Amino acid sequence: MSFNVRVGRVGVDVGRHVIYCGRAGRGEAGTFGNPFTIGRDGTREEVIAKHAAWFDAPEQHELRGELIRAVERKHKNGCTEVVLACFCHPLHCHCDHMASFLNSLSFD
Repeated sequence: MSFNVRVGRVGVDVGRHVIYCGRAGRGEAGTFGNPFTIGRDGTREEVIAKHAAWFDAPEQHELRGELIRAVERKHKNGCTEVVLACFCHPLHCHCDHMASFLNSLSFD
């Protein structure tokens, strides 16, 4: 079975295959949101680069594990595609890096 992780937009991509990746609020924990903010922490590209370095750091192994487990649960429940949903999409987003990371793994 083919399996893919892609990036989508909160409120547009809905359903059991979606993992919320925005910031905390609106009843969501924001576990996978970008802690770096455009403006305060740099340009869009700078905060995405900061997130990628932060996400890949050894100290974030638990966060990466939590994201992997969330995707595995979706996969085991029959989803052939998982959407990491953020408010930025379709603009370049921190979720692009997380999707690349997840797509490099095997979920079969």
